[in-house]
Amino acid sequence: AIIIYSVDKVLSIGAIATVMYSFYSLLLAVIISVVAAIAPAYKAAVLTPVEALRHEI
Repeated sequence: AIIIYSVDKVLSIGAIATVMYSFYSLLLAVIISVVAAIAPAYKAAVLTPVEALRHEI
């Protein structure tokens, strides 16, 4: 009975929603990480070398 119950749980809509939520959470985390890594580098690339040395990025 326990095995059948767990298989039913995995194949239910709740399990699919949980997997999709995990996927979207991971995707959002990757996007935020990439933006957080690129933003300071882009800001430093736009500045002249002298201005870049004056700013802490």
